[in-house]
Amino acid sequence: MKKTRNIQAHDLYAEVEQSACDKLVGSVSYPLKAFEKKQDFPGCSKMAARDDGPFYEYSKQEIKKMLKASLAYVKDLPKESAPSVQDDIYSFAGSIIEQAKKVLESANSAGAEYEGPKPKDMQAIVDGGIEGLVDTLGDFGLYAWCPYLSVVVKQKPQIKLGAPRIDLNGIGVEVTATGELWAKSPWWNCYKYCFKWEKVYKCIRIGSLTVSPDIKVEAHANVEASGSRVYVRGEFDKLRLNYDILDKIPLEGIANKALRDKLVFVYDAAQFIATVPILQTKFTVDSLVPPASSSGISVGIVLRQL
Repeated sequence: MKKTRNIQAHDLYAEVEQSACDKLVGSVSYPLKAFEKKQDFPGCSKMAARDDGPFYEYSKQEIKKMLKASLAYVKDLPKESAPSVQDDIYSFAGSIIEQAKKVLESANSAGAEYEGPKPKDMQAIVDGGIEGLVDTLGDFGLYAWCPYLSVVVKQKPQIKLGAPRIDLNGIGVEVTATGELWAKSPWWNCYKYCFKWEKVYKCIRIGSLTVSPDIKVEAHANVEASGSRVYVRGEFDKLRLNYDILDKIPLEGIANKALRDKLVFVYDAAQFIATVPILQTKFTVDSLVPPASSSGISVGIVLRQL
């Protein structure tokens, strides 16, 4: 026996059934690009003011582990290996050690004409090596950033309608993401025959990688009423990729911002009223109430007399 719906609180009632969803999903050509988002790195000086976005700031302890891992990686690196983020970290860290050595050489050869950082501080950087940079450099930071993210639905998904939430977990997608590793660190520039040295701060990209894995997403869609219309808005619960750099970035935040304005139109109560001339001339939609439903999207329509 079909259950009787409780529509006492509504003047009119409508429902979008599962068959409508199946027809809509079946009418789309696949692969289907759900969204694409691009955004450039804002600069190291602006990172401190951010409390959200496509980035991750590594802790001092995490940076120590990364530096140590780069040393171990390069030491055991086969000769024919392709470049990796570990190579980039090692190369960047090694350049700082080499620059400290150049400052020391200048201090020893220039004598009284030398101006710059204290030689003992440069010696500490050299002696501490790559693994010790977090302690010897002072103000030193690493940031993971995602400048590009896209999600493509590979094939027709199976979506079961419901309200106010539609579960979208398990849909297969291809995610293309670029991860960048940026560094903020002190640097020493020389002038006047390299007898004079000035400390500056560099903000440089030291590594980058792009991946395109096929994954199953953890997502849902919210049924929302706005004015006389009902929409569905997709939202990722979690979107993480198990790769260097990208594993730390909350990609679901980027995805949800990109999807914020991508609303799927479901139902227009004003058009429903327009089909009945007497209603159209004397009433308008006062509000929409989407009751909970496990088999479709329910719409309760409350009228207001003109």
